[in-house]
Amino acid sequence: MVIAKILSTAVTFVFTTLVCLTISFAGIPEPCIIFYGKVLDENGHLLTSGELSLTLTNTSNQHSVMKTTHLREIQDNEITYSYALLIPIETGITGYPVSEDAIARTNNPALYKRSAKIKNKAISITDSIQISYEKIGSVLNFLISKDGDADHDGLPDAWEQQIIYYNASDLLTLIAHVNPDGDFDNDGISNMNEFNYQTNPTDPDDPGFGDVNGDCKITLDDAVICLEVICNSLKNALFFDNNANDNESLSIKNVIFILRYISDF
Repeated sequence: MVIAKILSTAVTFVFTTLVCLTISFAGIPEPCIIFYGKVLDENGHLLTSGELSLTLTNTSNQHSVMKTTHLREIQDNEITYSYALLIPIETGITGYPVSEDAIARTNNPALYKRSAKIKNKAISITDSIQISYEKIGSVLNFLISKDGDADHDGLPDAWEQQIIYYNASDLLTLIAHVNPDGDFDNDGISNMNEFNYQTNPTDPDDPGFGDVNGDCKITLDDAVICLEVICNSLKNALFFDNNANDNESLSIKNVIFILRYISDF
């Protein structure tokens, strides 16, 4: 009986030891960083399918963290994004080093090379990002486009060029001069929203997304027509040139945008 207990205790000890050896002790978890944004193909169209790989490499110690995710439609009010990706952050202490798939929290800012690539697509981008203590817990917009986004403002460089080239005599000569919150054509729609709604940022008479009846204005009439169409009362009676979807169907997204637009005035 005693021998049986000894053997049982020995087996338990060996088993517990083997299990412990397979456990990877991680550092102390910190609030993560989330990257999100749009992925655009070579024609500037939004991609919502495919696989994204994002790699962050510390330029000092060359430690890399790679995360992958599938592209999908992510709705934020009336705006559609392609992805959201979580990057874990940890603090290492004695006996609990930072995990291989996490970024170490440091008191001093660290420079990282950021590389993003879409599997089986000729779409990739590489830039640099400084990760500091203040960025922990942040949600950061990162546009992935073949054209690139050198100033990291969420607007593709090629899209910003149309504003730069529009007037050769103004002071807008660099992509850094194009402010996402600015309103180049003074139509009440920010440059970022012009990009999101695929309207012309240099034409004040192109309200696009909210101009349902095609009169180059956004008024309460547009919201009423949207609601009537959604309720199928005018579905076959109207033709819409400027609406939210390629299939010429309207949705509650149009109504929300119109009401928000009107409320700003």
